[in-house]
Amino acid sequence: MLERLAGLESDPTAKRAVLGEAAKLAERLGDGDRALRAWGARLAIDNADAEALDATVELLARAGRWEPLIETLEARAEVSADERRRRDDLVRAARTWADALERVDEAITAWVRVRDAFGEDAEVVDALADLYTRAARWDDLLELLDRAAGAEAQPARRATLLRRAGDVHRNRGDAGRALAAYREALDADPAEAGARAGLTAPSRTPRRTTPPWPCSRAPTRPPTTGPTRSASSTTGSRPPTTPTAAPTC
Repeated sequence: MLERLAGLESDPTAKRAVLGEAAKLAERLGDGDRALRAWGARLAIDNADAEALDATVELLARAGRWEPLIETLEARAEVSADERRRRDDLVRAARTWADALERVDEAITAWVRVRDAFGEDAEVVDALADLYTRAARWDDLLELLDRAAGAEAQPARRATLLRRAGDVHRNRGDAGRALAAYREALDADPAEAGARAGLTAPSRTPRRTTPPWPCSRAPTRPPTTGPTRSASSTTGSRPPTTPTAAPTC
């Protein structure tokens, strides 16, 4: 009824008011899809309609409709004049990609957008570091950690970043860079226990799955001399020749 009435209204302000009443009524009746359609009709009139955007975000989050939620959060960020709220919406979109949808590449792109718009603070660094780890993007992770450590003024956090870089180098088998990162971490904060443990832990080297030549040679028999006789032409059996063992590693 209210939707039909809204369709008859020619005045945008009156039409928005009727659509808002229709959306709220649908919400009270538990009809989320109908409410979303009404709020969407209001946004078609004015894409910066704060009430419609807020209600749409809440309804989509409640329904677990994550991708439309992300689209609405990004749309609200685009039209918001409040920088803090813009950042909060973009961060929420990035976290939704990472946590609700587990779409790591999209989450990285969203966090990079936050970084480009608002700077690379600790929240951005920690989120990107975790995502690069999940994606096994080690070069990107090391670049991020090195850059963040270089810009970090707080000694304990700088040490943590350097220790984490050392762990990555160590897990990749680069003992030299790992030790350098651990020492730099301890220079920043002698209390960094992880860096101290890294200095004393044995280095990790790639496991050898196939022994190198000549260890991989198959056992060989000693060369025979003279003509070879078949078993059918001999009257007795000769003792079997023992293979020569392959060299041991």
